Amino acid sequence: MSAVRGTERSVCLAVLLLLAAQAAANNDPTVARNDPKPSLTGPTAYATAHETRLPPARPGHPQAASRSKTRKGPTDFTAVKPPEGRVHMFSVFDTAFALAYLQELTPATQDFIVDRYERGVAYAPYFDTYTTWYANAWEYEDLYAIYNCGAFACSDYFAERTAYILEQHPEWILRGEDEQGQSTPRYLPSGCQPAGCPQYAADVGNPEFRQFWIDAVAENLEAAEDAGFGYRGIFVDDVNLDLNRSVVRVLPGPSKNAVTAPGDPIDPRTGAVMTAQAWQDYLADFLEEIRAAFPHREIVINPVWYFSDPTDEAWLRAVDAADIVNFERGLLGDGFTPGYGTFGVASFLAMNDVVHARNRRLTHYIHAPEAASADEEERMLEYALAGWLLASDGRDFFGSQVRSTPGDWWTGFDIDLGRALGDRTYDEDSGIHAREFQRGIVLLREPVAAGDSVMIDLGEPYLDAQGAIVWSVALAPRTAAVLRRVIASDSFKLAP
Repeated sequence: MSAVRGTERSVCLAVLLLLAAQAAANNDPTVARNDPKPSLTGPTAYATAHETRLPPARPGHPQAASRSKTRKGPTDFTAVKPPEGRVHMFSVFDTAFALAYLQELTPATQDFIVDRYERGVAYAPYFDTYTTWYANAWEYEDLYAIYNCGAFACSDYFAERTAYILEQHPEWILRGEDEQGQSTPRYLPSGCQPAGCPQYAADVGNPEFRQFWIDAVAENLEAAEDAGFGYRGIFVDDVNLDLNRSVVRVLPGPSKNAVTAPGDPIDPRTGAVMTAQAWQDYLADFLEEIRAAFPHREIVINPVWYFSDPTDEAWLRAVDAADIVNFERGLLGDGFTPGYGTFGVASFLAMNDVVHARNRRLTHYIHAPEAASADEEERMLEYALAGWLLASDGRDFFGSQVRSTPGDWWTGFDIDLGRALGDRTYDEDSGIHAREFQRGIVLLREPVAAGDSVMIDLGEPYLDAQGAIVWSVALAPRTAAVLRRVIASDSFKLAP
């Protein structure tokens, strides 16, 4: 039952939960988009003064995955699955984090990192020695980037790796014809300028390049185990299955901002323009080879969710080759729409379900939101966290670029709502997704066009993310509420 209150509608929570439709498999989204995403991390992470190593140039390097060290960590998912409402945080140990917290490491900061971050993305060789006390890092690698260090800043490690490829194997860089019919290199679509882009696009169909990549990673993993405990796994960035938006060429022009177009690279195996199907098959083959080379490592892939058809064979092969699938930006990405459209919130959550149906885990990593105030930033963090909780199966991870460091920690990341009491529900009329847990409830409203707030009568007291007790919540478009049931030991303040 509902009653009109000015511009607000009161919706009984029980009715909402009963009436909302499940995110059904026959409503799986189709995916496409024109704007490519930037990489999670970049080639200049960590200062160039740190130790570097020449890249391996030989096949058959012994795999570090075969070493006998026992791997363990604070989250053991091989036993009882953790509650779906408990947040498992991971971090990215990028340049900013390293400068702020690792270079002048204190015992308190070290304890914070070990206790709070159940996983972390890190760079070799810089982070190698830190694995003596942190055993849950994923070593960062890009699947098909060869860094353009002649035109853009690179660390010594990447510069040496690129120099080797340019001197010994220039054929590993994809090329195609420009407007004058000349052969020019192809790039990843990020940070491009008229003179080129920071990352050349490698020919992932080339077996020698793939073996080189695997050998380089194996050497990194082995060196880290010589220096410390080693890396728990590999974070593989740019698993992008849409060729037209994954490989680009730079168009000529006077503009300071480069204009790119689909790369139309030549497939060296056929001599013709590479087909979209061939690109997908090459990527899936490559990921399966990585899986075979490192059978005992956690492998995380970072695809763009809307680049992938959830029923496509290549996408499912990519998911199956991984342990964990990262959806960068989570629900804070640009362009989300209501429902099951191409960029719909319901479509995104359904894609999460596809990953879980393959018995794989998820991570959501959100970038700094464009917020006008600290309060707005917290509301956006709550929205992103709510999206993760709606999808979580208890084994997943959540990461944030903001409010998640030893010096600035949002207490919302400490929430534990216990086990889910069922799957999430969805009311398309109001655009509200809901999921009930043992100790709370999560409500999220899509970015619907109508600007009215929906007032939800909770029927009992809850604590909101700020620790205030509430009996109802008003959900405007693109807002959420992560609510915890009040228990006898709680101390709280009354909501204004």
